[in-house]
Amino acid sequence: MKRKYKRLILSDSGYCGDHTDVTGSHTDWSPFNHGTLIVDLIKSYSPDCVIHVHQVPEEFNLSKDAMIKHVTELRDMATSDDLVMINWVIHRDSDMDDIVTEIACVSDTIICAGNFADVIERWSPCCVSQARTISCLNKSDELAKLSNHGEKCESMYGTSVKFSDGSVRHGTSGATAIMASILWRDTSEKFLRRVKYKMQQYHHREMHS
Repeated sequence: MKRKYKRLILSDSGYCGDHTDVTGSHTDWSPFNHGTLIVDLIKSYSPDCVIHVHQVPEEFNLSKDAMIKHVTELRDMATSDDLVMINWVIHRDSDMDDIVTEIACVSDTIICAGNFADVIERWSPCCVSQARTISCLNKSDELAKLSNHGEKCESMYGTSVKFSDGSVRHGTSGATAIMASILWRDTSEKFLRRVKYKMQQYHHREMHS
C-alpha cells in the first residue's frame, strides 16, 4: 500500500535543525541534539517526509506531570492521517501507557524499544500492544546487545548510520527512524521486506570490505 500519511509527528528531544519544511518545536536543550539527528536520518531515506516535531520538555525525566502533559498533547494533535513516532522510553508507567494506547488506536504509532538490553515489559510506552515497537539489529543481522527486546518487537537495522555532522549512531531510535521513513514511502509488508533485504546486503558488504 502506497503512502497514506499526511505528516509524521515525531516525539523527541533536542531538535534544533534548520529544515525549512519541519514544523513544530524548534528548541534545543539536549546536549546531544538527538531530535536533529533523527530528523536528518528520516530525511536521508525519505526527503519528502512531512515532519512535525513535538518537542519533549526539558524536565521530561524529572516530572511525571510534564511527561503526561506531553503525551496528552500528542494524543490531542494526532489524527488517522498521521504516523506517530515516539522516540524515547521511561520506566513502566500505566498512566503513560493508557494515553499512548489511545494514540495508537487513532494513528499508526511506532515506538523505539529502548537501549537498555532489557525486556520491553519493564518500559513505557514501548510495551503498548497497539503500537509497533522497533528493536535494533546489528551488522550481523542479530539483535544488537543494547536493544530492548520482546515478542512484539519488529527488528530493523540501526547501525552504521552516518548523520549530517559526520558522526555515526546506532540504537533503537535510529532503527525506528529508518522504519518510519520506510512506512512513509509504502506501508506494504512486501516493500518492507525488500528494503530490509537490501539493507542486509549492504551490511554484509560493509562487514567484508
